[in-house]
Amino acid sequence: MQQLVVKYLAQKGTVTIQNMGTFSLEHLTPTLQPIHKTITAPQQHIHYSSSASDTCSGFIAYVSQQLHISIADAVDYINNHVSHIKACCVKNGYDAWFALGTFKQKGNGELAFTAIENLSYLQPTQAVKVVRTSDTHTITVGENQKTNAEMKAFFVPNTTKSNNTWLLISLIAALISIGYILYYYLKQ
Repeated sequence: MQQLVVKYLAQKGTVTIQNMGTFSLEHLTPTLQPIHKTITAPQQHIHYSSSASDTCSGFIAYVSQQLHISIADAVDYINNHVSHIKACCVKNGYDAWFALGTFKQKGNGELAFTAIENLSYLQPTQAVKVVRTSDTHTITVGENQKTNAEMKAFFVPNTTKSNNTWLLISLIAALISIGYILYYYLKQ
């Protein structure tokens, strides 16, 4: 029975069972704590209210479908388990549902439920900045879309060296010519 309640609760978020109560599931989103550089895992808490009128028809249909029994048999199955929980609470003082929490009986005969504090089995983890330089992504530039590789190539200055060997050759030829002319005039 508890597995059916857990599965239905996970799917629908709330389940009401006659003579037992209403369970509701609260989801807390993961949070980032930048000061400590940690990410808190998503958490779930179960809230219980002992005031319940009728078993919700969706849960009865769910039990019927999962156990392959008729609706009437599903109602009997649920009522038998509620009676069993109450009998265990009277006999032992409590009845533990390992997936959800523990039932205890109050002095007035009502069931009290103590939920497991944190249903999240994930622990907080260190937040680490990951930079993937080899990945490409699209950037909107004006009305055009370009990849980050195209933009990087656009902003990198042109590093090709110009071929200046002709300049060096002409400079050497000019120096030789000037030296030859000076030699010619000094010799005369």
